[in-house]
Amino acid sequence: MPPGPPPSDPVFEGEVLPAKMSPLEYMLHVMNNPRAEGERRDRMAVAAAPYVHGKMGEQGKKAAKDAAAAAVGGGSRFGAAPPPRRNNVN
Repeated sequence: MPPGPPPSDPVFEGEVLPAKMSPLEYMLHVMNNPRAEGERRDRMAVAAAPYVHGKMGEQGKKAAKDAAAAAVGGGSRFGAAPPPRRNNVN
């Protein structure tokens, strides 16, 4: 039997679901259905979360190195000075 509610499930009795519903759309439909059991809605929310809210990616080595360097010398008075201005005299 395919996953999901059986046809006689009272939660979905009388509802017509689209035939080409993606698994994510189905999970969101169950999660937002006020007649579904609370535990089932919670399981669908946990299952759908990674597809709706992605993880923050880890930084690469260069980005981490640049961020660490900016944090060390960024706000102190001993940080790197700006380069000298060039005065072009013609």
